[in-house]
Amino acid sequence: MTDVTRTELDAQPLPPEPRRAVFYLIDDLRGEYADYMGTALTALRDVAERLVAIVDRRMGAVDRARLAELVDEIVTVPEDAIGPLAYPSAVTGMGERIGDFDEVVFTGNSWYGPVHPLTPVVERMAGRPVDMWQMTDNIDGPTEGFPEEGFPDWDLSWVWLALRRDAIASREWRDLWQSGPKSQQEVADALAAAGFTAESAFPARGYPRGNPVVFAPDLLLEDGFPFLGRAVFAQFPPFLDRHAVLGRRLLHEVEGYGFDLTEAWRDLARTVPPNALNAIAGMLEVLPDAPGDYDPERPFRIAVIAYVPDVGFVDEMLARLSHLPSGFDLYITTGDGGRARAIEMKVAAVADPPFASFETRVSWVKDGRDKASLLIACRDVVLGGKYDLMVKIHGRVSQRKTPNMQEYTRRYLLDNLLGGDDYVRNILALFQKQPGLGLVFPPMIHIGNAIIGRGWGAYRSAAEELCERLGVRVPLDRVSPLAPFGGMWIGRPEAIRRLAEERWTGDDYGKPGRRRYVELGRVQERLVALVAAEAGFHSRTVLTHEHASISHTSLEFKVDQMSSTTRGYPVEQIRFLHRLGSTGHGGVVALTRMYLRNNHPRLARALLPLYRLAFRGFGAGKVLRTALRPGAAGDSGEGTS
Repeated sequence: MTDVTRTELDAQPLPPEPRRAVFYLIDDLRGEYADYMGTALTALRDVAERLVAIVDRRMGAVDRARLAELVDEIVTVPEDAIGPLAYPSAVTGMGERIGDFDEVVFTGNSWYGPVHPLTPVVERMAGRPVDMWQMTDNIDGPTEGFPEEGFPDWDLSWVWLALRRDAIASREWRDLWQSGPKSQQEVADALAAAGFTAESAFPARGYPRGNPVVFAPDLLLEDGFPFLGRAVFAQFPPFLDRHAVLGRRLLHEVEGYGFDLTEAWRDLARTVPPNALNAIAGMLEVLPDAPGDYDPERPFRIAVIAYVPDVGFVDEMLARLSHLPSGFDLYITTGDGGRARAIEMKVAAVADPPFASFETRVSWVKDGRDKASLLIACRDVVLGGKYDLMVKIHGRVSQRKTPNMQEYTRRYLLDNLLGGDDYVRNILALFQKQPGLGLVFPPMIHIGNAIIGRGWGAYRSAAEELCERLGVRVPLDRVSPLAPFGGMWIGRPEAIRRLAEERWTGDDYGKPGRRRYVELGRVQERLVALVAAEAGFHSRTVLTHEHASISHTSLEFKVDQMSSTTRGYPVEQIRFLHRLGSTGHGGVVALTRMYLRNNHPRLARALLPLYRLAFRGFGAGKVLRTALRPGAAGDSGEGTS
């Protein structure tokens, strides 16, 4: 190919029927083909004479076969070479054939869509006398990354950069890559500096922020921008909060344009940490106990799986379940045969029951409680394929909680799942409208509980081990998982199928240190939404109006108090506090460590073994002091979770 410099020719519009090659880079953390890519490639087919997919070696044979039906060529690069450098590599691989095309487009799986028709935009820009053009540019520079919070500054595949024949044949294009990978904007800026003319179909200078794909996606779409950028959903949620980027409103607007988000939701569920996605997309639903969108002509086949620790819970259970549409099947589990017979007699005596049938089963795994009752005693119900939805509830209470705490926790969980006839139907309507919705449960409880900030507790490492065993590759949230704390939810059996397919036994459950998994039931509870996400189902949280009022005002006041001594926006406060690390009990060792982490991080890392030794010594001393305290031998208090 002959080198072209910008001084030889002036930029020209494309000929009436241009020959265009499109390179679609699949730069995915999972290395898989996803359905939304098929929608994108089908649209690109309309503007491309040659459509090339760039993948890495992780992609399996089945995914490659699906991809091969949509593209003309698949270029495979090593896993460590996937990214912007794959573009020039693929161009080089085409050899002299690249000179046959009037325009070469570099794009990839960085967007969902097209939300609006793509062809009119491409045809409009074909008439422009330019050497290159972007869908939109970025004059703000790279978006800030938050690697310590689990959101690194990683570049997705490019959104859209089109190079005309002269630019792709230039020495400048080839020389650009000598120093390593480049972002789309870096390439465009470098070629422009070399004298190549450039434009944007939707120039960033026309929007309030210079990176409109992230900060003004709604305004871009309003102007006919064809793509919904995935970059919005790759940001640290407090960073979006600072800039008032509202994912929930954005997604509603996209639906308003007639775009089906089912494929996007499936991808987001599998690639974004669930709790982060919950915050980015505003996935809390505050539902009224009033008629809504539920369609009684499309009823669900519902199974209720209820763990009943004693006969006293039966009346409340039946009162709550009466809010479900009649005709569901009720499976009651309990801990021993005598109790099962008493419960069965009480339920059988109910006149005009709301359920079509009921069955009582003994869940003999003592330490498994409601988790073992679901995954062992009722495994056949989950896997049988007979039901569209399951309602999982229980009547157990923690003896470590005060009566007030017990009452609030019970009401919080049951009210927000089974709070009234119309309220329940509004939950069911969510499942009718969203085929990708897998689970619904109340948000993390924070009144009378100390879960916030420590949702993983001591179970993170066990959760990672169990995820590996189950083949769950969804990213884990750093601080707390999105989970049905308290163990009650409504969901599709397919969403938790992977969890139920394991052959759990009584030996898997037990006291800490005595079984394979540390309190397996608590680990499973924290993984329910992750297992659903691996299957492509997203989860939503729900509240009644009353509980939303109670929860928000309490949370607002607590956040206000906790933020009172730290300057800046929440994103800055969070980054500062995370850099300091755990406060422990505020003793001199912890405070010294925090000071060193903030002001002398290298020294702090060097002293970390000494800190751990001091921490263990403090713990041993505390145990010894407790043992030697007068009257300690007679102490018999309940521990904390």
